[in-house]
Amino acid sequence: MFPGYSPYYCGYPKIELYKELGFQLRLGSSIGVLSPGAAEKGNPQLQRKVHAFLRCDKGVKVSIAEELGRENSGSENATELSAGVKIAQESLKSSFSELQPCVKDPLPEALNIFDIGSKLALKSTNQEQPIQNKGGDVDVSNSNTCRDIVLFQTKDVDHKKSSIQRPNLIEENNPAHESPNLMEQNSTAHSYEVIMGKIINMENQITNVNEYEAIAKQKLPKMVYDFYASGAEDQWTLKENRDAFSRILFRPRILIDVSKVDMTTRILGFNISMPIMIAPTGMQKLAHPQGECAIARAASAANTIMTLSTMSNYSFEEVASTGPGIRFFQLYMFKDRNLVTQLVRRAERAGFKAVVLTADRPFIGRREDDIKNGFRLPPNVTLKNFEGLDFGEKNKAGSSVSQTRRHIDPSLNWKVILFTYKLEFYNNNQAYVSSAPLSYIQDVKWLQTITSLPIVVKGVLTAEDARIAVQAGVAGIIVSNHGARQLDYVPAPIMVLEEIVKAVEGRIGVFVDGGIRRGTDVYKALALGASSVFIGRAVVFSLAAEGEGGVRKVLKMLRDELQLTMALCGSPSLKHISRHHIFTRTTFPSNL
Repeated sequence: MFPGYSPYYCGYPKIELYKELGFQLRLGSSIGVLSPGAAEKGNPQLQRKVHAFLRCDKGVKVSIAEELGRENSGSENATELSAGVKIAQESLKSSFSELQPCVKDPLPEALNIFDIGSKLALKSTNQEQPIQNKGGDVDVSNSNTCRDIVLFQTKDVDHKKSSIQRPNLIEENNPAHESPNLMEQNSTAHSYEVIMGKIINMENQITNVNEYEAIAKQKLPKMVYDFYASGAEDQWTLKENRDAFSRILFRPRILIDVSKVDMTTRILGFNISMPIMIAPTGMQKLAHPQGECAIARAASAANTIMTLSTMSNYSFEEVASTGPGIRFFQLYMFKDRNLVTQLVRRAERAGFKAVVLTADRPFIGRREDDIKNGFRLPPNVTLKNFEGLDFGEKNKAGSSVSQTRRHIDPSLNWKVILFTYKLEFYNNNQAYVSSAPLSYIQDVKWLQTITSLPIVVKGVLTAEDARIAVQAGVAGIIVSNHGARQLDYVPAPIMVLEEIVKAVEGRIGVFVDGGIRRGTDVYKALALGASSVFIGRAVVFSLAAEGEGGVRKVLKMLRDELQLTMALCGSPSLKHISRHHIFTRTTFPSNL
């Protein structure tokens, strides 16, 4: 078994159960599954651990995914159940067939778990085997290891009755029977998560971006969650990225017409709906099977910018195929400049609009959680942008993150000496003889010779580097500490933003990321002079929790919060947000 993953999870199969009900795969919390016929016999016995997220999205989707038959404890024949599975077992002994809602509003439809051996159950055998997924889509109807939870939909719930009815979903004499669309039965769309026999109304539960992280932590394998969530070494900077925002307070203005609040802005010549963009984060398929493609669609729907990481699990072309949208490409400078050229030109051909050069990672930071977990990609989750490209040496980058990292150029700098070489032959020996230096050229300038796309430098934390970036002719800079994943004990980007804005004197765009979880955070960044902000972890966690729909919700949450903050601070448009609307401890008004 691959370290840290069940055989099933690492394949990310898209299992479509009971298409007549519109079931689709999502990943979620561990619950118990009964053996066929056990419910009818009144003798529920836990047969396997599953990873299931039951979701009714807009009244039409319910989903379930199975992870592994029995807990694997290092042995192929392990039979000991984990503590989590035992808890699930106990929770199911009392009443497996009744799922009690833990919200006050009635369910738009009742979900019930019954009759594993019914006509809706998929074929299964008595032999338990680990699922060996080859990475493609899997139809569990062909799996000989599957024992499936069967979900039933009732008709409209009578609010005066508490009993749950059991309908006949599939009529014997009508194989083409289609289950009625749940939205046809109910005018209100709801979302529910079923964990440990309880139904949680997701729409009512999730009220802010932070809550998505808790859901993601519950649903993702520890190795994957830690990879996304952790920072470098002591993780002081990781905490500071969030805490710094709490030291910035508002100075709201009143009696200003805010009946209309305009959040639209223009970034590098592109009009977007709000000053909130999606930062590059690598290996998003670990969070959700659709990974970067889901995020691209969500960003396009919100009319904002999505940045694709070099370390993405979907290629430029695959992301571009999701539909129109404004997309940037995040680039690491590799030792092989021919590789860089190939990547940049592919991005340009695929319709990407800018290159974001990450400059703060000559070497990877020390992330101790990843070291402890032995983090690595499953073999069938690859870095698609490297497939078929020539590294100038034996290339395993398509399947190895560590191999790719070794190709990143630590010598990247503002100025490098270029030599011209001529080949001389002497005594049948060839040697490269360097001529005098012809010029000094910046690596950033070199990038501008291979593409017409604007260049944005990511990882600036000082005014000195900001001034050099202006001299290099870049279109913008991102004030960033790489999500606190590189060097610990550096300041939060929001704390150095103002000095960097002053240093560039309005000559280029200044963007910021790091710790942004609220619309109030966005407002504070804009008040300190940022042109716009980037969000990273908030997007990944919402992707893990609810896929594309979760990302859409996060973008809407932040948009709504920013709109409200602007109104309450007396800023009807972005141009009305200024330094006068905030103060910090160092600028605390003396008369307060």
